Amino acid sequence: MFTNTAKAIDLLPFDYVPAPAGTNAILGFNFNNSADSFKDTSSNRIFESEFKSHVGAVKIARYEDLGGLPVAAALAIPYGRIYDTKIGDVSLNEPEGFGDPIFSFFFWPINQPEKGRWLGIGNFLTIPMGEYNKGQALNIGENRWKHDLQIGLVQSLPGNFTLDLTVDWINYGSNKSAGTGSQKLTQKYTFEGYAWLSYNISPTSWLSVGYQATFGGKQKIDGIFNGTETKSQQVRVSYGQFITPTTKLVGMYGRDVSRTGGFELDHSFQLQITHLF
Repeated sequence: MFTNTAKAIDLLPFDYVPAPAGTNAILGFNFNNSADSFKDTSSNRIFESEFKSHVGAVKIARYEDLGGLPVAAALAIPYGRIYDTKIGDVSLNEPEGFGDPIFSFFFWPINQPEKGRWLGIGNFLTIPMGEYNKGQALNIGENRWKHDLQIGLVQSLPGNFTLDLTVDWINYGSNKSAGTGSQKLTQKYTFEGYAWLSYNISPTSWLSVGYQATFGGKQKIDGIFNGTETKSQQVRVSYGQFITPTTKLVGMYGRDVSRTGGFELDHSFQLQITHLF
């Protein structure tokens, strides 16, 4: 019933700066989210509500050159757990297991490192192979296909600053085993946007402030609105550093400033480690 509660992939500063052709990358992600309130679509707070999730993911990527332009392909496999979750003092189930794998492909029509400018286009395809149990309110897998078209811009600014801007258009397939297990879940598309302003402390470290927002995503069960949608705004801070010439560590903390039709996150932590070889 409730989807996207244990998000496996997120966007951090400089994610749309491509590695050199011929580079392999392996990435590890750790996400921890918690909330102590649920807001309906009229922004009414439902008290005695709580949510916690812990998701890890491994991603492998390969960068190449195609017709003079950088391209990349990647596969991410998440594993997660949702626990201590309730709405209006009604406890929900606590799923744990592998999430849906995500295959992604990127290309950069603008690649101007000498100007500190990159424009990339990403396609993410979520494959419904994760853990899913019929009739449960919460699941790690979504039991449906999902496609995310993403466009990201990275632009260097004067004074050692860098701006990242990214927009997404997410389309959802239907889940025909939702609700009681034999109902059909449909969802309107979601628009998502990210903005990061980073200060480059040194050539190998940076401090960033960011904003993330989602709109749309209204869900229906057998054609009837189920009270859930993807509508939120979050503020963020991040710090990143190359701890070796080929290994990068990035941490992020975020907090929702508004949300309707879902759990309002009080704390959102992310840790990402990337190794290039």
